[in-house]
Amino acid sequence: MFRPGDREFAILGERFDGQVRRLKVPKMIDGEIEPIPGKKKGKNVVIRNSQYWIASDITVARANRSKFRAFGRNWDFKGLSAEICELDWSGP
Repeated sequence: MFRPGDREFAILGERFDGQVRRLKVPKMIDGEIEPIPGKKKGKNVVIRNSQYWIASDITVARANRSKFRAFGRNWDFKGLSAEICELDWSGP
């Protein structure tokens, strides 16, 4: 569940062909991202050993569809950069 402020939303996530990733939160998020292919066939562009706070390895991606609606605003990030990374959900 996604709980911004005092509202609660169901997250509907899907993955297609192991590459395209979709995320939907009804009336809030409609997104689809796809990794950028690398020079070697079958390999994506990956940044390794970064100091990014979410994950050290990040797959570079592009937003095929990316609409976000919240806090009285509507954003559309289609065609802009995105990232894919494995989250470490463990606590302290």
